[in-house]
Amino acid sequence: MSKPPLKWSITVLVMLLTATTIILYLIKSPSPEDQLGLARQHITTALKTNSGLYTQSSLDEATRLYDSAMTLWQQENERIFLFRNYDLTRTYAERAALLAITSVKEINATQAKLKSEVSLQISQIQDHLASFQVLYPHIPLKAQQVSDLALGKILFDQAKSAFQKENYPESKRKLDSASLLIYTVTTYAEQTMENYMKAFPEWNHWVNTTIEESRKQKKTCLIVDKYARTCQVYKNGRLHKTYTSELSSNWIGDKHHQGDKSTPEGIYRVVKKKAGTDTRYYKALLLDYPNEADKIRFAQNKKNGVLQPSAAIGGLIEVHGHGGKGTDWTDGCIALHNDDMDVVFDQCPVGTSIVIVGSLVPFQTLISSK
Repeated sequence: MSKPPLKWSITVLVMLLTATTIILYLIKSPSPEDQLGLARQHITTALKTNSGLYTQSSLDEATRLYDSAMTLWQQENERIFLFRNYDLTRTYAERAALLAITSVKEINATQAKLKSEVSLQISQIQDHLASFQVLYPHIPLKAQQVSDLALGKILFDQAKSAFQKENYPESKRKLDSASLLIYTVTTYAEQTMENYMKAFPEWNHWVNTTIEESRKQKKTCLIVDKYARTCQVYKNGRLHKTYTSELSSNWIGDKHHQGDKSTPEGIYRVVKKKAGTDTRYYKALLLDYPNEADKIRFAQNKKNGVLQPSAAIGGLIEVHGHGGKGTDWTDGCIALHNDDMDVVFDQCPVGTSIVIVGSLVPFQTLISSK
């Protein structure tokens, strides 16, 4: 048998060497497409999970590494295949995939924590607004405070809407802005009421004295609670009936001068009963405001510079009809529904004592009872 030609043998040898070289190269530096694809898949998942809502350094780093891996891959593909090395490309891609997986876990943890925090904050503000509405439904606020409170409520509604859409960062931002406005106004209201209620011991003394007088003299008296918006009728020292009343817009505090839109506080007497053409308000009980205590306080306030020299003390404070408007609208009087005014008018002769106080219960009791 003849030997193969030398040329043929060399050709076969070269082919074997080439095949061996390619196989060794492929074993040494396989294509990184699988790693790149996996990294791309995990990054896409992380981006969808994040939806651009959260700042994620791990996701940013994963994206940077993936971009670097793609650049290296393209650079290596431009080289002669025997000289290509995908080791660094694979390393970058694998690290990008791991960081993307970590990012999803971090996003889910952050989202769960923020959801819990925002849910609690919504609940707290909701309770706070509800308490405010119960405790301070008629609190006189300045125009800017009314505006701030309205804006706070709008932002709060927007925060709740964002929460329902699972946009917790946006909900948190809205809640922070809303709470600043709401708590500033409600804190003012609470402090105003707390300071106002410091006069409770004196009010309590007026009430007890007048009720005792009603008991001893077998007479009728009226007790007006400005905070509760009630007018109580006592007969012979016992509570007979309670009616809803409406006051002036600036009802917190005593009356200081004419035109201040305040309802006076103190012990007064009915000096005249008015009906028909004598009054614009159906029926009315004219009080002896200003009494001696009012005149002394007014003179002292003028002397101390609290009031302008031109200020007048005012008068014509009444318990009258045309109530039932559901708001504070008088110039300092106490308004009752006409049906209630009929009863009060008949039961209160001239000389009847009428006590007007800020509240019949102390501030802490008001808070704890609501």
